[in-house]
Amino acid sequence: MAKYLIEKIKGKKKRVWSSGRNRGLNELSQRIGNILPPIDNLLKIKKKYGEKIQTYGINYEKDWNLDLIKKFGMHQKLFSKENIESHLPQLSIADAGIKIPYKNKYFDFIFSQATTQYIADKAHFLEEVNRVLTKQGIAIIEMQNSKSPPGYENIFEIWKSKEKNEKPILFKDFIKGYDNIKINKSSQSSGWSIVILKKSKTFKLGLRLVYSIDLHKINSEWWGTKSVYVLKK
Repeated sequence: MAKYLIEKIKGKKKRVWSSGRNRGLNELSQRIGNILPPIDNLLKIKKKYGEKIQTYGINYEKDWNLDLIKKFGMHQKLFSKENIESHLPQLSIADAGIKIPYKNKYFDFIFSQATTQYIADKAHFLEEVNRVLTKQGIAIIEMQNSKSPPGYENIFEIWKSKEKNEKPILFKDFIKGYDNIKINKSSQSSGWSIVILKKSKTFKLGLRLVYSIDLHKINSEWWGTKSVYVLKK
């Protein structure tokens, strides 16, 4: 997805940000729901024990940097020039489907918006999220299906085996056996859902990634990465 275009407006070149890059609280509440209550509870704990609040961000796109984030944040009026430096997150460029570059039990709260559909190994990503959550930690993760033809729209596909005439297991049904994870429907679209993950001492999905497909490479109008798994024996 393009980050921005340079267009001439009233004879002057200006940066026009892609609408899909909007990550303000208004869009966040529409897509994921109100995440402020769990954050407020964590802030109360931090205030009681006098700890400093720190924010972090992970992006797989190597050309994102703090300078670009500053420009985007001020354009979207998320920050002012006066307070943007003190509010910037610590940025890591990494593939969260391979490894989240932080130690175990590091984060009290994690949220992911408009990201999971692009991760090749979604199962391992969820296991990594659990790994870096603290004991009382919670993660809220947007999970989308792809707007593509039948056979490609389910981008988290699970099979018991590779036998013919077998039907895939839906992710929402697969996770019913885990008490630390649940799915809520998204108010944004009937094809999207919100995964709520709480810390578990042992959280392994027992899935082996067979292959992943970048749908955009098949059709320029499609988006996301389809991940196909079989149950580990």
